[in-house]
Amino acid sequence: MPRLRLTLLIPIILVLVFVLGPSAISYWTDWLWFKEIRYEPVFLRMISAQAQVFVIVFVAAVIWLAINVQVAVQS
Repeated sequence: MPRLRLTLLIPIILVLVFVLGPSAISYWTDWLWFKEIRYEPVFLRMISAQAQVFVIVFVAAVIWLAINVQVAVQS
């Protein structure tokens, strides 16, 4: 059983690294640059705004999808 977990875990980790890695590196370099010019609050506000927009759009998409699935099931 532990061997099966390991064989499933390694591809998941690799996919996460390749999908999330470039974004993480980009945010890290932006953080270092904003920190260097002492504009950390601007960077944090930018990240906060992006997160808020993501949450709003995600919730709207989930609601839209749920409504469409419900209509499709009823038809």
